[in-house]
Order: sequence, then structure tokens, then C-alpha cells
Amino acid sequence: MEKISFLEKVNSYFNSSDSKIIDGLSYSSDSLFIFAKNDGKSLIVAENNDHANRLYEELMFLNKNKNNSDEIILIPGSEEMPYDMVNSDKYLSSKKNLGLIQYIRSKRKKIKVITTSKNLQKKLIPREILNNETLSIKKYENIDIEYLKNHLISIGYMFSPQVNFHGEFSVRGSLIDIFPGGYEFPIRIDLNDVEIEDIKYFDTDSQITINETVVDEIHIVPIGNIILKEKNIINFRKQFREIFEGNPNNSEIYTSISNGIEPQGFNNYFPLLFNNTDTFFNYFEDIDNNILEINYPVNEYPQKVKSVGFDKNPEIAGRLWGIKGQYLIFDDGRVTNIRKHNGYEISLEI
Repeated sequence: MEKISFLEKVNSYFNSSDSKIIDGLSYSSDSLFIFAKNDGKSLIVAENNDHANRLYEELMFLNKNKNNSDEIILIPGSEEMPYDMVNSDKYLSSKKNLGLIQYIRSKRKKIKVITTSKNLQKKLIPREILNNETLSIKKYENIDIEYLKNHLISIGYMFSPQVNFHGEFSVRGSLIDIFPGGYEFPIRIDLNDVEIEDIKYFDTDSQITINETVVDEIHIVPIGNIILKEKNIINFRKQFREIFEGNPNNSEIYTSISNGIEPQGFNNYFPLLFNNTDTFFNYFEDIDNNILEINYPVNEYPQKVKSVGFDKNPEIAGRLWGIKGQYLIFDDGRVTNIRKHNGYEISLEI
């Protein structure tokens, strides 16, 4: 009897049906299912960053022993709140941009992109602009140091005598240190006149290069959604005056951006820098296979339950407290069994 490998068993189990309905996946079985699917490009939407990180780590582990392995890209959700005048976390916001660039520029046919549900709701830098503003640095290419410095500042990086945190860079003679957005370690570029002779990671604590790790190419992405080039500042000033009444010079945000300075919490205003913004799906229009998992928690169960259905109530409205299996639980104790209404045509308004 021919011996069947574990991967062949998994592939046979999960790909024996054309059904798009997925139910009953618990713990790490969701990673196993996603890994086994023979899709070209897939967008996997996780509940939150913890869930996304777990999927990423498990898929990377499973991917090690697979022939013609898939490219796995993690795009975490940033944690800023609407109208919160606090800057976005630099690592999360730049990691999002790095993941988007990796997808745009990838030549692989099999790619699995993991992100969070929050990302689907947010506006993003237009795809074309993000691609144009991202620098790709390779060994043995020539580099213009003055252009590099000016460009880094315009996409959110800060000049620093010593690089310790994401979004910082320094220039010391023939050495250029940059902590690129989305990367785990900063890089050190060693120049031979104007040619890039070597690119290596280095440790922020000791400032010593990690000799074992040599990088051939690095993507320098914008740290967040903010790009402060002259055309963007002009666009911001024009749109700000059109939207807000009164003297714009009385606004600290307006005067700061006019002077090329990013004020605290400006991320709420970043769409004014561009003629238009994109959504997450604009970046992934070529993906047909979306795996969506929604976990709606039940914070509190009602003490008294009343069952309601569409056979006697043509309209059911109320505040949703939670979802348990096929049951929708409302705040007044009413419960609707969705599976009971198989074949009904309904409309939903929020």
C-alpha cells in the first residue's frame, strides 16, 4: 500500500469539496485549513492582531516543509482611535505599509495575506502613491545621499545622531543607518564612494552589525499615512480651507503642515494631503478567494429569553448583544434562530 504523507492527507480532506461555507474550525484548525487550500492568492481577515499573529506564525511553520511554498504576508491593524490626537504606533503603521508593498511588488503566484477586520474600515494612502514613495535599496547600486535624506524626512523619518527606534536614520561618513518601517532590526549601509557596498542589520543596544545577516534589498516605506512633499502640503492647504470655516492661520494643524511640520495626532487629517484615498480592497482587487472569520463575543447572557422569528415578525430591530452559533441575542432578551429561517430573503440595516 502506498504511503500517504501528512500534507497529502490534509490536502485531500480540505479540498474534496467546492463549498465556500466553512464551519467548526477551532484552535489551530483554521491555520491548517488555510494552509491546505490550493488558492493562488488569498486574503485572510482575522479578528484582531493576536489572532493574525497566531495565524502568521502557524502558517510560516507549516510552510517550511511545503514544496513550492506560498508567500505569507502579515499586515497588522494599527490601534489609533477616531479623533484621538495621539500619533499612531510607528511599528504597526509602517508594518502595514511594508506588507502592502510586499504584496504589490511580489512576483509570486501563491500569496496568503493576513490582516485584521479593523484594517478593512480604514482609509489608506493611494496605492500608486505608496508604491512611488517607497524606496528599494539594493547592493551595488549608486545612491544620492542628499536625495535620500530629504526623501526620508518627507515620508516620516527623523534624523538622529544614533538610530534606536523605527523611523530614525543617521549619516556618518560612508555609513548610513536606517530603521526601516516594519522591519525587526535597523540596517547599516556601507558605501564605497556613492555605491552601496554592503547592507547589514545591526543591534540597537550595542550598535554592532549582525555579520551573519546580509540583506540584498530593503524596502523603505513611509512610516505612516503622512507624506509631506510640497505638492501634498499645497493639496492640504487647499482642501482645509474648503472644508473648515474661519481663518485657517488660527489653526495649529494648518500652520504646522504649511511649514512642513507634522503636528501631534495629524493622522486624522491625512486624507487632505491627497486628491483621493484608497481602501484595503483597492490593494487586493486581483484576489477572488477571501476567507473571513468573525468572532462576535457575548458579553452578557439574558436572564429571560424570548424566541422571535420572521414568520410572525416581518421586522426585528434592536441592539445586538452577541452571536452564539446560529442565535442572534438582543439586549432585551429576544433571541432569533437564523438557521430556522433557511430560504428566507431578508435585508439588513445598521
